[in-house]
Amino acid sequence: MSRLSSSRRDRFFLSLALAACVALPSQASGSDKDDDKKGQGANSRPPSVFTSGIIPICYGKVNGEPRLVRPWNVENRSVPTCRPPAPWDGFDVPEGGWAAARCTTGGSFECRRDEYYTELDTAVVGPTGPQGPAGPQGPAGIAGPQGPQGVQGSKGDKGEKGEKGLTGATGPQGATGPQGSTGPKGDTGPQGALGPQGPAGPQGASGTPGAVGPVGPQGLPGVQGPKGDPGAAGVAGPIGPEGPAGATGPIGPTGATGDTGATGPMGPAGETGAIGPAGPQGEGFTFRGVWEATTAYQRNDVVTGSGSAYIARNESVGIDPRTNDGAWALLASRGEAGPAGANGADGANGRDGVNGRDGVNGTNGLNGTNGTNGLGAVVVSIAPGTPGPCATTGGAQVIGGDGFAVSVCNGLSGTTGQGGGMAMSNSSVLNGGTLAPVPDLALGVYVSSANAAAIVSTDGGIAVNSAVANQYVFVDIFLNVDIPATQTSPATTKQIGRRRLFAGNLLGQQGFANWAFSVMDVEPAGVTYTYRVTAQLVGNNGSAAIISGSPTNAPWLRGTLTAVLINR
Repeated sequence: MSRLSSSRRDRFFLSLALAACVALPSQASGSDKDDDKKGQGANSRPPSVFTSGIIPICYGKVNGEPRLVRPWNVENRSVPTCRPPAPWDGFDVPEGGWAAARCTTGGSFECRRDEYYTELDTAVVGPTGPQGPAGPQGPAGIAGPQGPQGVQGSKGDKGEKGEKGLTGATGPQGATGPQGSTGPKGDTGPQGALGPQGPAGPQGASGTPGAVGPVGPQGLPGVQGPKGDPGAAGVAGPIGPEGPAGATGPIGPTGATGDTGATGPMGPAGETGAIGPAGPQGEGFTFRGVWEATTAYQRNDVVTGSGSAYIARNESVGIDPRTNDGAWALLASRGEAGPAGANGADGANGRDGVNGRDGVNGTNGLNGTNGTNGLGAVVVSIAPGTPGPCATTGGAQVIGGDGFAVSVCNGLSGTTGQGGGMAMSNSSVLNGGTLAPVPDLALGVYVSSANAAAIVSTDGGIAVNSAVANQYVFVDIFLNVDIPATQTSPATTKQIGRRRLFAGNLLGQQGFANWAFSVMDVEPAGVTYTYRVTAQLVGNNGSAAIISGSPTNAPWLRGTLTAVLINR
């Protein structure tokens, strides 16, 4: 059988299922052994590196608990490329093919009777996690050392001419010297040569004023007298011409801080912080299929019954969700029956199976001893507001015959649901390798609120269309959502879930396997989306695969598709 390109990705999904300890259907693998290994290999330390590219795993049929086992090999020999038993000789075929020796130890030989075997691809890499929140701003770095002196810049351009300076203040006026005495007036002689300035004589007594003589010639400037006392301020003279620029004065003291300037432009964005740690895992739902009285259920388990879906409030065993609202809450009620579909074409009659031999009748067991009579109990209703543990919601108090009392409080009302629906297949189909819809498993869901999320669940089964011993089939189950076209984008189909099933015939009996998984899908509001289930045969050794069933034909393979809208 050829190895398909999607095998590695399918093994990645299976590894996630093993890590979550989800038990697969009991018919999902035909590689368990009848002989209990009595713990052989359970404490064996596997090699640190699996050079074949796969990791062999045994996992529990009931709790899905996985454990590593030794790779395929030959007892008391070392043949790493020995041929494993079918169907495992069809995967990870080494370059050059298998060795002639058949494997007799390791691999599925290590599994106990209560375990299945599978192989995980070491090259699988999970999808990249979501971007974490930005980390806090790191502390400021230490200031770097002083850089070297820059190169001398070129001489700047000549500055503009400065404004005309103010007129300087008028200097002080000198003191008036003493007045000399007036001599007698002589006759007017001829104009003589200008003699030197004589010293000022003492001031004489004032004579009788004579007649005013003619103005004499201008005498030579006299010797400057001593500096006189400051005179009165003179009238400001005209503005003089601009003087040359003075030398640069010393730097003045720092002025007072000015007003805050306008905010400057935003600086460049800082470096992206490191990715923060992943957030804690949120609490989700676990789809457990049809409710069974003998199964132990945990809180938030989702089951179906009579066409409706229920979610567990707490742990319980044997409490029917259809008749008890204390341990269970209605998640989605059964919808009205749709119109009858067209009759499908009759399928080919399968070959009659080999009749099994009648078993030996067992001996009757001994009658058990009668149990002792129980003590009577009294149940008293508790109204809301009554002091005690049930003051908020009310409830009941159960008082046993021995006087021991227990309070049972009513649960809080859940948020209003958004709606949903369910579809069930009414026929089966043969698949020889073409991707095709599973009959009747299509469901239209209208999302009315932006806070809504769809919990989409599907289950069903496949079977080998043959009773020939050792024939097997591999089938991929896909869960899709059809997104209608908008004004800005065309209609698309998105795959939101996938499972691979294996069914094989043992001892001439027809083998089958079941799928069951749930997915939460969030889509924009105001649109009707169609959820569909499709299937494709991806591997076999001669037989086609039967997909799904009907109420009367192979009801254990009948498929369902449920969608429940909840408020996020």
